[in-house]
Amino acid sequence: NSEEVKKLLPKKLAICVTFYYTEEKINILKKVCKEFNSLAHDVDVTIVTNEKNDKKIINLKKNIEEVLKNFNIYSVQDLQHPKFLPWSHLVVMRKKIHDNSFTHFMYLEDDIRVTKKNIIYWLNARNALKVYSLIPSFVRTEINFENKEVYVVDSTKKSNFKKMPKVFSKNNDIAFVNLLFPHQPIYFYDKELMNEYFNGPASDPDFAIPAAKDYYQGVVERLDYMLTYHNVPKGFFHRAVAPVNIKNKIIKDYCLVEHLSNKYANQNSKFAVIKVKDLFY
Repeated sequence: NSEEVKKLLPKKLAICVTFYYTEEKINILKKVCKEFNSLAHDVDVTIVTNEKNDKKIINLKKNIEEVLKNFNIYSVQDLQHPKFLPWSHLVVMRKKIHDNSFTHFMYLEDDIRVTKKNIIYWLNARNALKVYSLIPSFVRTEINFENKEVYVVDSTKKSNFKKMPKVFSKNNDIAFVNLLFPHQPIYFYDKELMNEYFNGPASDPDFAIPAAKDYYQGVVERLDYMLTYHNVPKGFFHRAVAPVNIKNKIIKDYCLVEHLSNKYANQNSKFAVIKVKDLFY
């Protein structure tokens, strides 16, 4: 019901999208930005970029204006390394968190498409999972152009459904399950979670993740984890959980977000090797 959905959407959403300037990727960024206005009643968008050249900034602005009328471009000064660009968005978010008009906050990389369906899922799941101190997560996917199948990007091993920590729905048809590989270069948080993040150790780039199951824990991945390994409830590997249909052991499609570059599923890579329908056994 469109009216019910409209009521559920956030009142005001702050969005930061990081864009390491590359001419060829502007079209993908436009596809990402095109969705933003549908995600909340009021949207405040900031594109965080390494680029400081005036002509390139003007070019970027003209392109984005084709799909999004109101946005800001934040050019990071004195960027010591490209991998610090994602962390630079926290400068913007720290200001937004002090503005009481904002109810929700989202960060994503420049090639991840988030839809209204994803947001509605998160808001409903957040209400259900809050009591357990668990956080609903998204799962990044790609399409293989040869077989047209959808693959999970960040999970490199299949999971035994029975052995994974989980919370069951009242109807016992869905379980919110820990993933072995919870990495996701996107977050969508309400004000409570953002305050927990900024007022705790997880917002420090040197925050250690001793319980992490995955082996790629670079400086960018540490940002992507956000609160995933902070204040983990007893019995769980981490706080991020994804909804899985108990009967067929398949992740629900409303938590899936598209990785528009599709760069892993269409080359020889250790990522995007497991189909979404085969992640759990």
